[in-house]
Amino acid sequence: MKKLVIMMYHRIVQRKIEFKKSPFNLTEKEFEEQIDYLEKNFSIIDYSEFKEIINEKNFNFKKTPLLLTFDDGTKDHMKFAAPILRKKKISGIFFIPGRPVLEKKVLHAHAIHEILINTKDKSAIVKKIDDYYLQNGLIDELKIFKKNNFCSDQFNDASTRYIKNMLQIFLPINEREKIIYYFFQKNVTSDELEYVEEFYLNEDDLKFMHLNNMVLFPHSINHYHLTTLSRKELEIDIVNSLNFIRKFNKNLSDWIACYPYGTFNKKVKEICKKYNAISGFTTKNETIELGSDFDVMELPRINNDQINNI
Repeated sequence: MKKLVIMMYHRIVQRKIEFKKSPFNLTEKEFEEQIDYLEKNFSIIDYSEFKEIINEKNFNFKKTPLLLTFDDGTKDHMKFAAPILRKKKISGIFFIPGRPVLEKKVLHAHAIHEILINTKDKSAIVKKIDDYYLQNGLIDELKIFKKNNFCSDQFNDASTRYIKNMLQIFLPINEREKIIYYFFQKNVTSDELEYVEEFYLNEDDLKFMHLNNMVLFPHSINHYHLTTLSRKELEIDIVNSLNFIRKFNKNLSDWIACYPYGTFNKKVKEICKKYNAISGFTTKNETIELGSDFDVMELPRINNDQINNI
């Protein structure tokens, strides 16, 4: 049975120390070595070829087709990934969140990561989260959250998992903003604007990427878990994120939805399709069997650290 591989990349940096503990990122050298390997063993395809495969019009590849995707719109995508792809005449798909470009604000995911790696004693963060529930008389809710989330998993100790889940999903958005901003200013940097300018792609970078045949698609505005949004909030987010991307790709008609954190549900898929998404990408770590009955709105991707398991 023929298959399709969609590769997922996040950070690409010069030295390992720049992203410390994250397992999902590569150095520039490692990335180029991976691209060399993929070129030899797969047919690296572009967006138009992906559409042909999904529409079952074209399976005529000598090797397994493979699509390159990059999440979160970080500056290193232009500094390190795009030059390597341009040199090899390869096109990648880059999913860009709007908030860092439009509002000059750090995404919660990156802010939380920075806070955690720059905080030795995480009990103060846990207390700040708990105080919201205690001060609002939500003791039963807090007990449930603690029982379900204050426990370790494969990647996190108990307090880290609790902090991530509460600040990404369960706390009301306004409270999340307050707590994240407080600890980001206190433990990471007091100059959020400088951080954003150094860490994320800006409008000029995105124009440059588009002119150099890199495909730009939205990755929501705020990079929230889309399943936590109401239907109205979700629709506003999708419309605004598409309008944002059209600043750089004026001919955008169809597109690929890339769900932040890989989370989606029926409502998310329906609204993405309503606005002409031809497919939806998750973070599920699998390849796609082309002859099987798969949902185009739930396509898995292979993370870059799993390249040897394809």
